[in-house]
Amino acid sequence: MNAPTATEQFPDISDRVARGAALLDLRAPGWAARVDPDTLDLEDCWHCVIGQLYRPEQTVFKEPFEIGAIDLFGLDAYGFDDNAPILVEHGFSAPRRDSMAEFAALTSEWRSVVTARRVDPHRIEQHADPS
Repeated sequence: MNAPTATEQFPDISDRVARGAALLDLRAPGWAARVDPDTLDLEDCWHCVIGQLYRPEQTVFKEPFEIGAIDLFGLDAYGFDDNAPILVEHGFSAPRRDSMAEFAALTSEWRSVVTARRVDPHRIEQHADPS
């Protein structure tokens, strides 16, 4: 018997990522053009979607994930918790930091979305609700 695929293991990943992409469409139009799918890694706060979008130009002292999470969701919702439910619901994180398989599945799904958006920048998933 084959091992379960990421979609089988985490069936809500595509919905979560679609919700996050819809939020970015509203808050950061053109976001996919600024995310490098080759270096994308949801386990890395500098190379995840939020990290790439909110990377400060002049300093390495502020974590871009924190800057972006606060900007997108507010300090109360984020609370400096990299695994906050709001981040998980939008496909930006996994419920637990040690969930390597889930982070790999998230990275794969985000990479697919970013690549599709780069091919067709006007592609927006109409069924996705950012809330």
